[in-house]
Amino acid sequence: MNEWFSGMTPLERGFSVCAISGGILFLFRLVLQFFGGDDVDGGDVSDGTGHADGSFTFLSLHGITVFLVMFGLVGLTLLVEGGVREGWALVGATVGGLASMWAIGQVYILMRRLQSSGNVVITNAVGKEGTVYLTIPVNGSGQVQVVYQSKMHLEDAISENGVELKTGERVKVMAVRGGTTLVVRSAPAPTSSNE
Repeated sequence: MNEWFSGMTPLERGFSVCAISGGILFLFRLVLQFFGGDDVDGGDVSDGTGHADGSFTFLSLHGITVFLVMFGLVGLTLLVEGGVREGWALVGATVGGLASMWAIGQVYILMRRLQSSGNVVITNAVGKEGTVYLTIPVNGSGQVQVVYQSKMHLEDAISENGVELKTGERVKVMAVRGGTTLVVRSAPAPTSSNE
């Protein structure tokens, strides 16, 4: 391997180092993810939560890894296999690295859209009855359990009239506020069928 490396031009060595170091960074990130250390990029910069959610930024470890690998591989291929001049190999390697970063970024954006779209539509809870899970204090918020879309959901809720609703009390969902909070009011207990 020493002979192989010493027989290269300085630019060929540079491309090789970029490709190898990018590959090592990729393996490092893969091992960290395997053992639960998935926040090596510092999470999603855009939402400030500090949780890694498949986000991609150009200065993340994902971006650097993709750029280094493709910069090295494209540059080495153009220089050795393509027979192009060093200047054009540098231009081609840079374009290849940036194009790969952009393409992978688009994949991550698509993944985030798919993850956030989901199939649960909270407005389907309107008109349904459920029970208070965590007491809803006067002019405050709590949580309710409501069955909609054939599943039991635990949702944040506020009282329609600002009154306290205690744990276990039956409620009816009247509206959705802010896209995530149910507006509920006390519902009469279900009547027995043999009365």
